Order: sequence, then C-alpha cells, then structure tokens
Amino acid sequence: MKPIVVKDQVRLGPARCLQLSITGMYYRVTRSAITILILSLAVAFLAYVLFYGILSYDSEYRAYNELKEKRRLGEWTSRLSSADAQPDILAFALTGDAQKAAEYKRWGGFTDEEVTKFGAAVRRVKAYRDYFAGIPTTSRAILIADADPLSIVGKFGTRADIDAFAQRVGKLNLKLPLGSAERLAEFATTDHPFFAEACERIQRGQQAAIAAVDAVRGDTAAARLFAAASPAFLAALQAQGFGMSTDLFQKVSEEARQDMDMQSLGLLFANRDIGARLARQMNVSIDKLATPLLMKWMTTQSRAAFAADLAALEPGTRGLAAARLLMLSDEYRRAGNLQKVVGEKTPARRAGVFSMETRTMWLILVSFLVCLIGITNTMTMSITDRFSEIATMKCLGAMDSFVMLLFVFEAMLQGIVGSVIGVFLGLFLAFLRGMIGYGGLVFESIQLRDLAIISVLSFFTGIVIAGLAAMWPSWTASRLAPMEAMRVE
Repeated sequence: MKPIVVKDQVRLGPARCLQLSITGMYYRVTRSAITILILSLAVAFLAYVLFYGILSYDSEYRAYNELKEKRRLGEWTSRLSSADAQPDILAFALTGDAQKAAEYKRWGGFTDEEVTKFGAAVRRVKAYRDYFAGIPTTSRAILIADADPLSIVGKFGTRADIDAFAQRVGKLNLKLPLGSAERLAEFATTDHPFFAEACERIQRGQQAAIAAVDAVRGDTAAARLFAAASPAFLAALQAQGFGMSTDLFQKVSEEARQDMDMQSLGLLFANRDIGARLARQMNVSIDKLATPLLMKWMTTQSRAAFAADLAALEPGTRGLAAARLLMLSDEYRRAGNLQKVVGEKTPARRAGVFSMETRTMWLILVSFLVCLIGITNTMTMSITDRFSEIATMKCLGAMDSFVMLLFVFEAMLQGIVGSVIGVFLGLFLAFLRGMIGYGGLVFESIQLRDLAIISVLSFFTGIVIAGLAAMWPSWTASRLAPMEAMRVE
C-alpha cells in the first residue's frame, strides 16, 4: 500500500491509515449506540407506562369481579330478607343486567312502555346525581349541604324555586344540573316522580315475593337451603320472579357449603384436646387459635399431610375430607389476595389502553422532547464527521433530497433497533412490577389485543421520533456545496 500524501505534504503510512479508519468507525458505532440507547429508554418509558397501566387496571377489574362472584351468597341472603333500597335499584338498573330487568318488570308490573320510560328516568337520575358528585366540595356544601341530591328535588316544585336555585348556581360559576332550567324542571316534575313511584312498586312486589319464598322455607335459614341445594327452594325463587338460574343456584350453593365448612372448622377450637394439639403444631397459644390463622398456616406447611391428619380427628372436622380442607385453604388464600388487589376500589369497567393520569402524559411528552434533542445532537455530530462523504456523493451527482433521505433512513434504522429494545424492556418492567403488586393475577388478566396495540404504537412512535430528530441535521448537511463540505473537512 502506497503512502497517502495530503495537501500539507504529511505522509500517512498504512498503519496510520488503518488506525484512523478504526478510530472513525469506533466513533460512528459509539454515536449510533448512544442514539439507540436514548431512543430505547424513551420508548421503554412509554411502553412501560402503557403496559403497566393496562395490566394494573385489568388485574383490579378481574379481581373485583371475581371477588364479587365469591360474595353472591351475602347478596342473595340480603335480597331475601328485605326489598332492594332505591340506590340499589338505581345501581342494578344501570348495569343493564337482563335478569335484574326481568325481576323489576315483574315485581313492578310494568308494561313495555313503562319499562322504556323507567330506563330513561334512570339515566336522568344518574346524570343528576353525577352532576353533584362532579362539582367542588365547597360548591356542593353551599347548594345542598350534606343532603342527598335526590332529597332536594321536591324543592323545585315551581319555576320560581328553580330560578332561585339557578341564581345560586350562577354565583358559583357552575352550570345547572342536566344543562338547563327547562330540563331540570322536567326532571323535577316528571322523571323523578316516576322513578320514585316505580321504585315503590318494585319494592312492594319484591316484599310480596320474599313473603311467598318465606312461606316455602319456613324457619330454615336461606343459607342452609342454598347449602343443601334444595330443589323446592330453587323452584320457589324462580316462581316468584327472582333471577336465579340453575347454574347460578349451584354456584351460590357451593359458596354456602364452603361457608358452613369454615364454620365447622371453627368448632375445632371448642375441643380442648384438638385445640391444644393444633396450638402446638402451629406454635401459637391456644387462645389465639382462629379459622383465618389456621387457613394461612395450612398454606405454609406440608398441607396434604396436615389436612389428612386434621380430617381424621373426630368430631373436630365434622367429616371434612383432606381434599376439601385443602380446597378451603386455597379459596381463603385466593379471596385474601383478591381483596388485597381491590382494596377500596370499585372498578365497574375496564379502563382501556390509554388510561393514564394527565401528569403521566406530560412526563411522556417531556421524555420524548429530551429524546428528540439528544438524538438531534448525536446525529449532528455524526453528520459533521462525514462532510467529506457528503461532498464526494455530491461530486458524483447525488441530489440534496438523496443525501437527506440517506441520513434520515439511517436514523430510522437506528430507531427500529431502539424501538424493539424499548418495547421489550418496557414490557419486562411492566410485568415485573405487576407481579410484585398483583402476583399471578397479572397473567390471568392479560388482554393480548391491548398488548399488541401498545407494542405497535410504541414501536412506530420510536421510529417517528428518530426520523424527526434526524430531519434538521440531514437537511443542513444536504444543503452544503461540495467545496464548502471539503473545506469543513
């Protein structure tokens, strides 16, 4: 290889040329790696926020509904003891449950026209209540104090009452409930009275149905009839219009049997010999023995052996088999985990893919702005080092658009790599945090469609950001004249 002679007559040998080539390649690879790293972190943050948001909301929604199903026995024993209150009727009517609708239609003796009118009244009542729930607390206190919003509807008997209320609302810079004084007047004189009358008809019909069921079950508690899966009890419920299907009856019956089995386990501690033996095995004092403590302890010990030993004790377990004891332990632990996930929340519906707080959205925008600036900086440095290549391409006939698209395409290739890394990193972090907070429930609540949408969105967002960041440096480089580029070099 012949030495290279440059304009200042300095000779560069083969070793020096190789060294310079390796150094240039090193800097290019380093800058590309920096671009990919910056982009992958930004995409990972976006993907993590979206992934974790949907995983957490879906986990809570699933846990709430499963826990609700596990508590149907309490709901049904309550409904068989007294008629549904007006707030309960409103809540049930808003769910759109066909069985509840059929119950209320029968108990209220509604015609099809009245059913339609009742549905419209229910929606108006909800909108009216939502108005007071959505205004500031101080404004609510001024308007209705601590009263129920529906309790003051009777004060809107005349137009003068509504006008006076509208003046107070106007002083607070708020809109009127339902949007206008005319709609509020119609609600006060038509919708609410019909809703109140319909609720009274439903309650009277339900009371009559409860009395008819009581005549069938006599002095036997409803929970015991559920546990016994009494066909006569099921027939009485269905005859009186209760929305109790055979499948639902079997599920409530199983829940009742589990409840009675848990009560039977509580009798273990009444026997001093069995109680002392359990206390020694559980390493607690006998006065601290309780069914919840026993269920938790069974999940941490050799459960099968302990359950078999416990089932052999008579009359302690009342004939419960070892498999049944293990099942009760699993159900108790499952219910405890679900309750921990739900807490005080009542997620009535799935939140959706883009469920995030406004603050989080601003954080994402700031992170992408920082990413945009960082990639623009690294691309500017990379293009500056390649001015001689740009000049060579232009001398060979390359157009400005070709040079610009070349560097934008290069940046988008880096964006593809960074986006792929970011999506997988965000998914990994979201599942890691989800498993810490929700355990295995995360995998049970996965919606593959939502995860695919988030992945595609995050992926293409990273590519677009990389392309936008490369636009200005590429445009600047493409505008250089060949001689000017040579002088920079």
